[in-house]
Amino acid sequence: MILLRLTRCLTNCRSRPPFALQLQSWRESALFIRLLRTMTNLASLLQKRRPDGLAYQQAAQLCQRLFVSVAGVPEDCLPKNGAEQADTFAELARCGWVRESDSCFRALYGAHFHEITDRGHWLEVMACVVKNPERVDLTRAENVAEMVGFERKKRYDQGA
Repeated sequence: MILLRLTRCLTNCRSRPPFALQLQSWRESALFIRLLRTMTNLASLLQKRRPDGLAYQQAAQLCQRLFVSVAGVPEDCLPKNGAEQADTFAELARCGWVRESDSCFRALYGAHFHEITDRGHWLEVMACVVKNPERVDLTRAENVAEMVGFERKKRYDQGA
């Protein structure tokens, strides 16, 4: 119930500030603050670095790259797990930062059962790295990561 209320509040981020939600208990307040910090750190960093957002395919590649490597991502913006990363990308999609162009790319990543504003969609995009590695272009993903200001992942053969 708490998460549903928090999600509704965050979904309406354009219409009113999230702090307009009246929380019922200290527990809800702590959960809300933790959720805001984790979701908005990476989301706000991406929005600052790329205010015009990304096309869906680029956002999906960035999501996959962050699943594989977090090189160049500031420590305070790192998602703690895949679910947190999926929540961040779903929030970016709800706010219009992820621009959907063609749904054929959703099918490519096996994520066509969910809307891009759902956590499940982005979990499927990340799972594609393991389930269908032939569909993942990590070179392009690295280029997108550089486009938003993350350093290129070092390859093992280049030395560390």
